[in-house]
Amino acid sequence: AAGEFKPISVTIEYASNGARVDGPFSVTFPDVSLYYGSAQGINEEVPNQILYAFGDRNSNQTYTDYNQLVSSENKQTFIKYEVDGSNNDVSQSVCLVLNGNLGCFKNDNYDQEKSNLQTFFGASNCTVGTTGVDVEYTRCNTGSLALTADAYGDVKCIIFDGDTCKVSNRDRVSCTETGGTV
Repeated sequence: AAGEFKPISVTIEYASNGARVDGPFSVTFPDVSLYYGSAQGINEEVPNQILYAFGDRNSNQTYTDYNQLVSSENKQTFIKYEVDGSNNDVSQSVCLVLNGNLGCFKNDNYDQEKSNLQTFFGASNCTVGTTGVDVEYTRCNTGSLALTADAYGDVKCIIFDGDTCKVSNRDRVSCTETGGTV
């Protein structure tokens, strides 16, 4: 009907060896106007985004720069989220800032994180042991904080007399403002 507008999809196919244009341009016919923006970005993969939060990112303030979280919320430990273009978590890590350096340790990646922990903290500050049910763990301790990763896939950081953050092997995330022991 006159005055009604309905969106339509138009496919533009270029003749071989013909001129090519990648928008924007518009074409107007007596009853139809077509606007073409650009093909750029169509079918391109959206890069994953990195977010930081003290706890669950859906119920806490998130930051794209961990320094903002550290200065705004005065946190030394927090969670790093890698999020895809559909806003789904790709991975989660427990992070801490130690002597001005950022260390992030993923859950469900024990063999790699065991090595990363020993590199970040220094092997002499780390011990490898087993729990009562024969699950291997690596614990690194500086005296003011401890970070533990285990073969179940859990990663936990405790700032003594401060904050605790954990990512479980089932992607459960938690951060609390109470200190404790690892």
